[in-house]
Amino acid sequence: MGCCKYNKKSYLFYVIATIIFTIGFCLSVISIATCSFVGQDGQNESGQFSGFGLFWFESPGVLGGQCFFFDWNSPVGNVPYWTGRNMNAARICACIASFFAFCMTCLLWLGLCCGCLHGKVMRQVLALFSFCLMALFSGIWAVYGSFTCRGGCSFSYGSWCALFTMIAWFVTGTILCCTPSSHHDDAVSKKEAAPVVAAAAPAEGESNVSVDKVENEDGSIVTKTTTTNPDGSKTVEETTETPLFDAVVDEKV
Repeated sequence: MGCCKYNKKSYLFYVIATIIFTIGFCLSVISIATCSFVGQDGQNESGQFSGFGLFWFESPGVLGGQCFFFDWNSPVGNVPYWTGRNMNAARICACIASFFAFCMTCLLWLGLCCGCLHGKVMRQVLALFSFCLMALFSGIWAVYGSFTCRGGCSFSYGSWCALFTMIAWFVTGTILCCTPSSHHDDAVSKKEAAPVVAAAAPAEGESNVSVDKVENEDGSIVTKTTTTNPDGSKTVEETTETPLFDAVVDEKV
């Protein structure tokens, strides 16, 4: 199981970050789809809507809460709503951010199941992506600068959802940045921090033996063995090896 690649504390942080980001994604969809993103404070041409969202108008009075696409009582008044620069900027930014948030939501849940989020680099990339989505989604506030809001607009249901969406994605990025290292990261850190021990260094309390061999012109080999004892004293042994051919010739003579 991929979840086994996390330690308990690290896994808990991932679960919390994933849940918070998912909540933020759901709130972003609501803020885009609602017809009550802002409340209309001033007078509009027809008086047929008390608020509006990115794609809908909200009916006033006893019909409050009902949504409609087009205000037939004032066809001209619909033109700035659908063609205004600020309204379109808000729609584009919010929809793009919400689409990529959906992709990241799937990746976070998939990562929890497969264990592909244990790397420190991956966590930092996801955290940066979460911050970028928050910044992109902030373009939705361009609604308040639109022509339709010239008479004044106030926070409504959708605006609160958008605000908490940005907070959720900011918290998600912060959690991913602060997530403690998993087993994989701990193992790499310990491996990098482990001291390098010289292979030739003798263990404490043991003798150090060095062997030097010298070959003479007559073919004999002189082996000098030096033993360094733990108390600092040295013992030197020297042996001479005679070639087998010379030994046989001497024996025959």
